[in-house]
Amino acid sequence: LSSFPHIGPRAHFTAAELGNSAVSGDTALVGAFGNASHKGAAYVFVRSGTTWIQERKLVAREGRANDEFGASVAVSGDTALVGGLADDGTRGAAWLFIRSGSTWTQRGPKLVPSDWAGEGEFGTNVALSADGATGLIGAWRDNGGTGASWAFVNPYEATTTAATSVGESGATLNGTLAGGSGKAY
Repeated sequence: LSSFPHIGPRAHFTAAELGNSAVSGDTALVGAFGNASHKGAAYVFVRSGTTWIQERKLVAREGRANDEFGASVAVSGDTALVGGLADDGTRGAAWLFIRSGSTWTQRGPKLVPSDWAGEGEFGTNVALSADGATGLIGAWRDNGGTGASWAFVNPYEATTTAATSVGESGATLNGTLAGGSGKAY
């Protein structure tokens, strides 16, 4: 195994602040859910040769202390998806960001499911397809601990079917994520 350079200054984070990380080409996204009284953040780094340079710090437009924004992250090209499992208590949320040049902008309101089944910690896990057009957002505690996942299609205005009631042996597709509202149905 060879040694790899670290991303960003070592003193910039504490172990308690870091969430997940993701990489797409020359872009890396590092979640820092403990940042700013657990309001959270996600840091975008771009690679130039062998050096990683911080491009942007992403924060939720409507973020509050203890949201834990950045607990999960995904990046694909110019699209980033960031989960905050403690938004609104432990209901959770996810946020979509789009890059234009070196500017990252939150796209639409935070994403939340409309069919809450308890304190699900929506945003526990997030994933994006290789082209950034499809995303999955998981809630491991939803539905009494059974867990659930919701899918959406980017661009944000699109509507798609959601995967809910994900169990050990299968999943049931039975919902949608409405375009402009940011709510999964």
